[in-house]
Formats: sequence, structure tokens, C-alpha cells
Amino acid sequence: MGLYGAGSLIGAYIGGWLSTDRFPAHSEGRLIVTGLSFIAMGQVDRHLPFAILTMAAAIGNGSVFPAVNTSIARILPPENRARDMP
Repeated sequence: MGLYGAGSLIGAYIGGWLSTDRFPAHSEGRLIVTGLSFIAMGQVDRHLPFAILTMAAAIGNGSVFPAVNTSIARILPPENRARDMP
């Protein structure tokens, strides 16, 4: 659980850095990384690969949230952002 929480924090930081200034705020690639990591987690039977895949899944999952919020902010008119943003 601690690895997933740490990975989510790292993913949110990386996702925010990527989605605001550097690249378009698309999250398809991040969702693919997350999905493949979760699928691979079901196939491993040792602790270290499971921990690495848990961290990868958490980073991928955490990086989606800033991209989604950036996309919503770009769509909403400025006068509605305070009311409609999560």
C-alpha cells in the first residue's frame, strides 16, 4: 500500500509537469501503462517484480489526474471553473 501511495504522488507530480507545459494533456498512453502494469501484476509470483509493477501502475494512474484536470480547465469557460472543477 505504501508503494502505491508513493507511486501516486510521483505520478501526479510527473503528470502535472507533462500535461501543463510540455505535451498535450492526453492520457491514453498513461492509461495503457497502468492497464498493462495491472495485467502483469496478476502474472508474477515474486515480491520484487510485484513491487516494481505496483509502483509502475501507481505512477501511471497518478499521472492521469493532472491531465484530466488540465483538459477540463481548457474546456470550461473561465467564469465556470471555480464552480465546475473537482
